[in-house]
Amino acid sequence: MNDLLKYQNLLSEIYEQAKELNLKLWCAIDCVQNDLEWTGEIDTEKKLVEAEAVYDSQNKALKIVVNDCLPRISAMKSEASFLMRNYWKGCVAAAIRKLPEPVTFEKALCAIIMYTPRKIEWDVDNRAFQMIINALRVTQVITGDGWDKLTLLLKGGVDKKRPRTEIIVTEYPEDTINTLLKSM
Repeated sequence: MNDLLKYQNLLSEIYEQAKELNLKLWCAIDCVQNDLEWTGEIDTEKKLVEAEAVYDSQNKALKIVVNDCLPRISAMKSEASFLMRNYWKGCVAAAIRKLPEPVTFEKALCAIIMYTPRKIEWDVDNRAFQMIINALRVTQVITGDGWDKLTLLLKGGVDKKRPRTEIIVTEYPEDTINTLLKSM
């Protein structure tokens, strides 16, 4: 039994190292792409981005899909937390910047839905969703993140073939509760 525990610890350590290496690789790719964009050698549309954004002007809804699962807050305390914050803010911001025109909400309802590859238990308050909110604020999608400017909805799901995090931002409905109940 002790050998299995050592094996589990080793696998956890390798996983953390692989995740950190992945973040470092993404940071390097992003830096090179930014330099290529700045020198005019690559268009914004040609940049590799781990997220996509679409704005539905008829329904006044912005949808951003990041091809990754939102990390745990505990992961943000590791040595790779700086890289993790930059990765998430960078992915969301890059997707938003690819939109044909700026999108801004004075008062917003933001739904964050994380689809994991298998059914796991996770607490919504243990996920680092503040990185997404910060990216929305930096890109001026939302004018602020105070209680009077932003309402947040967190949800989970399972998608074995395509784990991801979806962010949907709409204008804050005056009758929030009834609007949410109608959409479910």
